[in-house]
Amino acid sequence: MTVRMGILLDVPAADGGAGTERVVRFAIDEIAASPSGVSLPDVEIVTRVAEGHPRGTPEAVAAALVEHARSDVLAVIGPAISDNALVCVPIADHYTLPCINWTGSEQARSEWMFHYQVGSLEDEPFVLARHLALRDLLRVAVVCEDSFIGKQYASFFDDAVAVHGLELLGTVGLDVAGDGGADAVAGIEALAPDAVVYFGLGLSARGLSTALRGRSWPVVTNSALMFGHANPDWRADFEGWTYVDAFDEDNPVRARLQERLGFAVDEPGPASAYDMGRLVALGLAHAPSPTRDGVRAGLERVKQVPAALGEPGTVMGFGRWKRNALEGGYLVLRQWRGGCSVRAT
Repeated sequence: MTVRMGILLDVPAADGGAGTERVVRFAIDEIAASPSGVSLPDVEIVTRVAEGHPRGTPEAVAAALVEHARSDVLAVIGPAISDNALVCVPIADHYTLPCINWTGSEQARSEWMFHYQVGSLEDEPFVLARHLALRDLLRVAVVCEDSFIGKQYASFFDDAVAVHGLELLGTVGLDVAGDGGADAVAGIEALAPDAVVYFGLGLSARGLSTALRGRSWPVVTNSALMFGHANPDWRADFEGWTYVDAFDEDNPVRARLQERLGFAVDEPGPASAYDMGRLVALGLAHAPSPTRDGVRAGLERVKQVPAALGEPGTVMGFGRWKRNALEGGYLVLRQWRGGCSVRAT
């Protein structure tokens, strides 16, 4: 028996998604070959690519998910960007298609939309506020990208400030493309903070970092700086910035994966694809029937699986009314230093 599962890529890769598909296939085959006797049907992978926010549109991603939904796939991995996932939630529910998105927003969860959290719009602000308080950087200015992602981060930072005793001096706006970086810097200067906090997706972080060249403010940001993994030429301007990542070189699951794949797993992408591939495979293995509803029920039975993402001890799984996969130290504070991402101290 052969079943089909889908991958939906909303951030197009140069290889058309072949690398992601390879790692997902590796994860599925690993579960199928487990000595535990897990019964798994043959799995055919179908990949669709649609460029979503920020360079494309969420509607293009939604249309690609509809194509998946109208086919015979039993589950879909994707999308990866919160703005794109939000428009996909009602589609997954309408077509009763189990999906695992790997975004940062807890709003991208529903009965049929599961969530593998590569970052967290809601939790990261508290991690950053605690970090600022520990560094005694109490008077802060926020640079907020004009997007759902930026506004959601900033909203929860308002709550985190109260918890950790910070003083929020003011918020400066920034367009999604980051073209207004110079104006944002002028706004920061007027506030004269101890530190700058950036919230946004990634392109605007690049615009802000170039505008901040030569400035000495400590900068902390959300997981947008993960884009430095894929854009080496951005890293010099991120020098010394502290940000939230999900990669930890001490994670033993990640280390074993790197050894078996034969290439460096030194950024979140391969570890995420591996983890989600295992989640789907285990959902299929636990499914009471080879149907979409069966896979949904099977995913709810996946519990306490060691994750390749996050700090050692991070686990993943779902449950009844539980749609967030990762538990434990899946948010890792890191810095860009000398062109490399290192653990923040």
